[in-house]
Amino acid sequence: LGVIQSPCWNTKSTRPMYRIAVPCSHGNHSRVLESIPVIGKRKKALALGLKQGKEISGSDWHFSLPKSVSTYASSVASWRDQGKRMKRNQCLKLATQEKNNHLLKMWGNSDVIWDSVISVKQIGKHQTYDLSVEGVASFIVEGVVTHNSGAIEQVADVVGFIHRPEYYGTTYCEEYGDVTGKAFLFIDKDRNGPTGEVELYWNKNLACFEEYAP
Repeated sequence: LGVIQSPCWNTKSTRPMYRIAVPCSHGNHSRVLESIPVIGKRKKALALGLKQGKEISGSDWHFSLPKSVSTYASSVASWRDQGKRMKRNQCLKLATQEKNNHLLKMWGNSDVIWDSVISVKQIGKHQTYDLSVEGVASFIVEGVVTHNSGAIEQVADVVGFIHRPEYYGTTYCEEYGDVTGKAFLFIDKDRNGPTGEVELYWNKNLACFEEYAP
């Protein structure tokens, strides 16, 4: 239906009962009334409000941005971070005031819906979301849109990985000895040549990898 909602369990009920909270903006109420039967006084109130050409007033917390955006805005602009989630229109307005700040503009125009994690429970082995939903191969990791690399690896001619043990706090290992300042390029797939590993030198002053010379 394209309706953004948040189910919540009524803990006072003697049997499992879920309530659906529907944000008031972006035409959500219109789609609910047109597609799902609503009974009682809520139907009358909803129909009356929509007849008058407006959505029922209420919170649109689903469309607010993460608190980290408010923290960033307070560091680059005259925005008072009160621990609240900034609305997208506020973010766009602030981006314009700050000479089209590209990060604020990106957040304001984003179509990602942010919601809090209520609980994490173990349910056993299941397919991950990006594998079970056709056409979707991306997910969010700490605010970054991440793409599942499975298909990329299948069509790639060369697949390589760089590992720098020192980054993880390791300066010595039995296989390579002293690994301070070292990195390893592992070629795990090569359609036109051999696979293997290449030892590299990590130049921390220039933040780059160079050919290792013992």
